[in-house]
Amino acid sequence: MRLSRTSLRGVAGWLAIALGGTVCLALVRISPSGDWPDDWPKKLESCRPRAKTVDVAHGIQERIYEIPFQNQAEFERLWPVFLELKSKGGPLTLHSVGRAGGPSSYGLFDNTLPAVRVLAPAHGARVGERANALHAGPPWPDSIKSEQGELPEYVVPQGRTWVAHRDKEPTGFLFRARVDLELVVDGKIIDLNRIRLPVDTPIVDKRTLEQEQSGPATQPTNR
Repeated sequence: MRLSRTSLRGVAGWLAIALGGTVCLALVRISPSGDWPDDWPKKLESCRPRAKTVDVAHGIQERIYEIPFQNQAEFERLWPVFLELKSKGGPLTLHSVGRAGGPSSYGLFDNTLPAVRVLAPAHGARVGERANALHAGPPWPDSIKSEQGELPEYVVPQGRTWVAHRDKEPTGFLFRARVDLELVVDGKIIDLNRIRLPVDTPIVDKRTLEQEQSGPATQPTNR
């Protein structure tokens, strides 16, 4: 599979970051602002200046937005907006404040502040020759959705369309299709007892494992 010239130009200026001292490298581009698409809910506009955008191209092409919060009322007002962005059936992953790591983090997220992370398709990415290039973003073809209407986490190009990636297939270069959410929980600003958690969403709680790996928390967490 070949990346288009447009895709290759998009890699220019990216940073090569070593992963955990191994020989594996991740191409990342970091922007100190929220560079999400203009058609996202306008209620999030006030979050752009303090957000961080991380474009990742390490066998997987995706874009991660991190929005920190220092005000409980603001977070709770915007939480329903984030739920609107999440794909149907996509998981919600929970982290603890003060615990190292993050989604596909490559060491780029340290969980020092209560935050929401949105794992989204790589905005503007294209594959193939210009005239027939596939746009790696919505609207996705109905053919990749499950019987329940859920998107796969990743897709790969096949001919002039996208197909769902299967774990047993050769990886090649994967493109994120599903929008997933992550919460960095502190129990105060982000208090799980005060917000609605979607009932049709798998919850991946990494807080206990993070506590076991890193010792006592620097700030209290709620369960």
